[in-house]
Amino acid sequence: MKKFILIAIFSALVSSVALGQGSYNFANSVSSLVQIQYWPEAPHAATAVEDTYVEFLWAPFGITDLNLFQVVGTKLQVGIPAQGRFAAGARTIPAGTGFSGIEPGATVNAFIRAWIAPEWSTEWNNRLFQGYSSIFTVDTGDPTLLPPSVPANINSSTATPFTGVIITIPEPTTSDLLILAGLVPLKRRKNRSVNL
Repeated sequence: MKKFILIAIFSALVSSVALGQGSYNFANSVSSLVQIQYWPEAPHAATAVEDTYVEFLWAPFGITDLNLFQVVGTKLQVGIPAQGRFAAGARTIPAGTGFSGIEPGATVNAFIRAWIAPEWSTEWNNRLFQGYSSIFTVDTGDPTLLPPSVPANINSSTATPFTGVIITIPEPTTSDLLILAGLVPLKRRKNRSVNL
């Protein structure tokens, strides 16, 4: 009976680790914060109430064209567990070759894309504010080993780690302010006509 249980546990472990081929720890540190800069003010660490999100994108080692990078997993909110921080734990890049996936424990190029949710955007720009980290490399962990190797930490896995990202929000231009000034009276006129 003990032998049967050990075989069952071993089989389950092998099948579960075979699904993912390159593991990494999707979390940043105090040296790689996500920050927001309202130009010309100094950047500050993003908080949870600012609706800031990040996602991890990867490409085969050596690729630098950002349009070729693939998203892994889902977006993650910044500011949890602390300002400027995010922590999703271990994630894996699927198995494959080229742009479809990687070999177990392979090194990949990656970058972090950060943005502020559209609901937060102001009327004067009506666009999604985004920021991009520089490209860094990740020596992924190998989940096919028994026991699996430790997932790579994006902050310190290679000589070129993730060092943070800044979302810059520019000052509104004079034309932006004039558009806003023109919209306010129109909105008031509409409200008055409705009230009559």
